[in-house]
Amino acid sequence: MKKGFIFSMLCTGLISGSIFFSAINQFTVSAADSVEIDDITYELNTETNTYSVTHGIQSLPSADIKSEIDGIPVTSIGKGAFAGCAFMTSLKIPDSILSIDESAFYSCSGLDTINIPSSVVSIGKGAFQDCQSVKEITIPKNVNILSQAIFYDCTSLEKVSLPDTVALIGQEAFHGCTAIKNISLPDSVVQIDTYAFEGCSGIKNINIPEQCVQIGDYAFEGCSGLENISVAKNNPVYDDENGILFSEGYTKLIKYPDSSPETVYIVPDNCTVLADWSFTGASKLKEIDLNNVAQIGKDAFFYCQSLKKIEIPNGVVEIPDNTFAYCSSLESVRLPSSVTRIGNYAFYTCGMLEEIIIPANVTEIGDYSFHNCLSMKNMTISGKLKDVGTYAFGMYSESQEDTPEKVEDFTVKFNGGSEVKSYVKQYDITFENTGGSSSTLWLVVGIVSGVIVVGGVITFIIFRSRKKNKD
Repeated sequence: MKKGFIFSMLCTGLISGSIFFSAINQFTVSAADSVEIDDITYELNTETNTYSVTHGIQSLPSADIKSEIDGIPVTSIGKGAFAGCAFMTSLKIPDSILSIDESAFYSCSGLDTINIPSSVVSIGKGAFQDCQSVKEITIPKNVNILSQAIFYDCTSLEKVSLPDTVALIGQEAFHGCTAIKNISLPDSVVQIDTYAFEGCSGIKNINIPEQCVQIGDYAFEGCSGLENISVAKNNPVYDDENGILFSEGYTKLIKYPDSSPETVYIVPDNCTVLADWSFTGASKLKEIDLNNVAQIGKDAFFYCQSLKKIEIPNGVVEIPDNTFAYCSSLESVRLPSSVTRIGNYAFYTCGMLEEIIIPANVTEIGDYSFHNCLSMKNMTISGKLKDVGTYAFGMYSESQEDTPEKVEDFTVKFNGGSEVKSYVKQYDITFENTGGSSSTLWLVVGIVSGVIVVGGVITFIIFRSRKKNKD
C-alpha cells in the first residue's frame, strides 16, 4: 500500500511538472511574439516573420523605432500605435519601415519634425491627423496615394513636397492646413477627392495637372485666400478662365476663387450651369451677370458678403437650398417667371434685402427661405403657393435657441391661396389679400339683397326674406 501510494504520488508529480514546464514554454513563446523596448511594443507576425510597432505609451518624450529585433525586421507602424502621444517631440523612423498605418501618429501635437524614410510605400488614413506642430513633410517617391485625412488639421504645416508618383489626393487630405501658402501638384495626380483642401486659407494658387480628370465636390471650399486656379493646357476635362475653374468647354462653372480680386463678373456665354458651392465665400464679388445660366447649384452664393444685387436669368426654375444664405449686403434680387421653387434657407439672413416679388409660377417657398431678413418690408406673392415652409418669411431669430418673432413693419401681399392664409394667421403677420380680402374684416348688416365690392372683386349677396305670420 505504501509503495503503491508513493509510486502514485511520484507519477502525479511528474505529470504535474510536465504540465507546469509545458505552460512555461508556451508563455515563453507568447512573450517572444510581443516585445517591449523603451516603452514601445512590437508584435511579431508569424506568417511574414516581421515585427510591427503596435503601441507607445502616451508619456513618451521621444521614439526611436528599432529596425530589427533579433534579426527579424520591423516593417510597419500599426494602427494608432502612437495616437495621443502629445509629449513626443522627437521621432526616428528606420528605413526598414514599409507602411505607416491608419492614425499611427494621430494627435502627436508636440511633434514638429517628421522624416519619412524612402522605404515607405503606403501611409494610412489620418496617419498624421492633428499633428499641430509639424511644419514640413516630404512624401517618399514610392507613395502613390495620399490617404483620407492624412494631414487633417495639421495647422502649422507650411510645406509639403509631393513626388511625381502621387496619383490620388484623398478626401480631406489637407483639411484645415491653414499655414500652407503654396502647394505644387505633380503631373501624376489623376484625382483630387472631396474636401481635399477644405479650409486651407493660406493657399493663393492651385494648379490642376494635365492628367487630373476628377475633382471631388467642395475640394477647395474654405480656401479664403485662394486667388487663382490654373489648369494645364491639354487637360481633357477641365478649363480655366481668369483664374476660375470650369468644365471643359466652359459649360459649367465649378469654382470661383474665394479671394478673386474681381468685384464685377460676367459669366461666359457658353456657361449654363453653376455647380454647387461655385461662388461660396467669394468675398470681393459685388455684382454678377449670370448671362445664359439656366441652372444654379445649392449654396452657389452662400456667404458672398459683398454681393449687392443679382438678376436671375429666365429659364432658371429653382433657387436651391442655401443659394444666397448670409449674403449680408444683398439689396436687390430679381426673379424670373420661370422659377417654380425657392428652397430652404435660400435667402436666409440677407439683412439688407428690403423687398422681393415672388413670380406667379412659384408653388413652394421652403423652410426659413427669407428668415432673418430684417430690412424686408414688402413681399409680393404673385401666384398661389401650394407649400409655405416653417418660418419662411416675415420672421427672425436672434439666435438658434430663441423662438422666432415677426419682423416689424413687414407686409406680405398675395392673391389668395389657403397656404399663405394659414401661414400669416399662424404667425400673426400683416397682410394684404389682393384677391378679395384683407387684414381688415368687413361686417355687413341689414342687407336683404344686393352687390358689394371688396378689394376689386364683385360679390353678390342674396338673402331670402322670411315671411311674417299673420295674426
